[in-house]
Amino acid sequence: MRPGRPKPRRAAFAAWQQRIAPVFDVAQHLLLVDAAAGDIVAQAREEFSDASPAVRALRLSEWGVDDLVCGAISRPLA
Repeated sequence: MRPGRPKPRRAAFAAWQQRIAPVFDVAQHLLLVDAAAGDIVAQAREEFSDASPAVRALRLSEWGVDDLVCGAISRPLA
């Protein structure tokens, strides 16, 4: 990161069947996007393989996700 530039924020877009997941619990993939000063600076794709709600939450934390985009989150996972 260059001096004077804001720290990138990481957004995770939860995907299910090539669309934004209606509920995070059913997401099959995540598109991770790092953005700073209005520019995308990096992106990656991660998969969830039948992860439990606790593991899904842990992975978001491990991946440094600041914002999650999905249709909803079930009460147990919230």
